[in-house]
Amino acid sequence: SKIASTAIARDTSTFMLYHGRACNESAGFNTVTYGTTTACIWMSSSSLRADLAYKDCQYKKSHLFAPRSLDKFNLLGHVMLSYNDDVFVGLDDSEEEGVFRLADDGSKLNPDLIPLMFTI
Repeated sequence: SKIASTAIARDTSTFMLYHGRACNESAGFNTVTYGTTTACIWMSSSSLRADLAYKDCQYKKSHLFAPRSLDKFNLLGHVMLSYNDDVFVGLDDSEEEGVFRLADDGSKLNPDLIPLMFTI
């Protein structure tokens, strides 16, 4: 299975996470809803290394999908099943082992979510 990058749009023409603006589907983004959670997501059609996936999302004026809640993480699982693919997300613990930070703003992931999202 290839590793694809996911991007979530953040500019005003494509952002549809909380503000209810239209998702720019002409740029390849798709509105995805799972339960009560909606996001505007772009999936790469090619395999990329994590650093290139990050840069690719920046080029698209977006960022890697940052699952800051269990609902967002579940939406991501739905996307992975729909596309039958693995993805890079905007969440890592490279700065400090076990302390996960979100790529979009550098904030820490709620530690209570870690055991629900990962087996570490």
